[in-house]
Amino acid sequence: MKTKLLTICLLLFTSQAFAGWTEVGKNSSGTIFYVDFDRTKEHNGYKYFYMLGDYLTPYNNVLSTEYYIQLDCNKYRYRHISFIFYDQSMGKGNGRVDNEMMKWENITKGTMNYTVSKKVCDR
Repeated sequence: MKTKLLTICLLLFTSQAFAGWTEVGKNSSGTIFYVDFDRTKEHNGYKYFYMLGDYLTPYNNVLSTEYYIQLDCNKYRYRHISFIFYDQSMGKGNGRVDNEMMKWENITKGTMNYTVSKKVCDR
């Protein structure tokens, strides 16, 4: 009975921990990118969405980054609105927030930004 209860608790915890994140690609450095399509919003012709980058190896003690992005599907450009840098994989652990809105960047075909943006725009 204890084993069944433990299994059920683990399944519930695991599914909640990764709920919403859908893998959308992997770059040449081994970083896996996820998008939370459930939190994607549209406003004034833009799409706003959350993306998570899960790094293969730490960079400056960061193992994952959550991005909040504004996407212009008509002009195929984007800009980061905010970042949260985590010391553990999949947006876990201690997070450091950076709310500096970046400048618009054009999306180049064949890049991970293109892959992610296409999937978000097509929804």
